[in-house]
Amino acid sequence: MPSGYALKLALGPLDALVGMMRLAREHKYRLLFKMVQRLYQAGRAEGWTGGDSLPARLSWAPHTPTDRAAVLEEVVQAYGAGVISLETAVAMLVEAGYPIKDAAEEVERIRAKAQEEAAARMAEAVARRGDVDEESENEEDPERDAGGGAEPSRSSGGRPVPFGFASASGPKQLAGR
Repeated sequence: MPSGYALKLALGPLDALVGMMRLAREHKYRLLFKMVQRLYQAGRAEGWTGGDSLPARLSWAPHTPTDRAAVLEEVVQAYGAGVISLETAVAMLVEAGYPIKDAAEEVERIRAKAQEEAAARMAEAVARRGDVDEESENEEDPERDAGGGAEPSRSSGGRPVPFGFASASGPKQLAGR
């Protein structure tokens, strides 16, 4: 089986021919869509808006086989590098034949999942930081005991204050200074 590049080179003339045939009929397809819309408007189809016809365009699927794995790798690399947006990445996957029914809905699902994962990572980091803080407080206990064994002041936010000089208004001023 030839590689993707060899297949693309071999089917190059076919691509050009199909592209020319589609281009020659593009205007006719637009007129066909406009005519269908006007027939629905004239027949007052239920749920169909009146007024001007909406622009419509025919989107063709690839006529040659696509290497979905190569497209996926390209999308992952381009999106990871920040070269393309998430919407463009999903559109490329749709064009490659991935079974995505609604691209906008898929983008929302991806963003929601990314937010959930970010929140989980943040909670995990906070939990790890709390464990590190507890370990550092346990290491400071001997020093605190040597300084008189005083409990941390409430005004210090739970941080140990040397010699208990903290108050609600800040450090106490020594008399005579």
